[in-house]
Amino acid sequence: MMRFARAASAAIDAALVLAVAPSARAQRREGLADYFASYRFVRALIEQAGMTTFLRLYDSDSTENELVTLYGATREELVRRAGI
Repeated sequence: MMRFARAASAAIDAALVLAVAPSARAQRREGLADYFASYRFVRALIEQAGMTTFLRLYDSDSTENELVTLYGATREELVRRAGI
């Protein structure tokens, strides 16, 4: 009986891995896509106004308002300009 229980447990574990693996891979891809989009956005901001301006944005308590003040555009517009 123990051998059967172990085999059944192993089969269930294998099935769970197969069921979860595709969604885990998709989440990892989405996470990487978010990381690269963030990198591109920050790089575009730095290229547009320099590191000093970006650091002022980074230190800001209200980044949405500071984007308009420092870069003259909303986040949506800046994202569009960056091609993201």
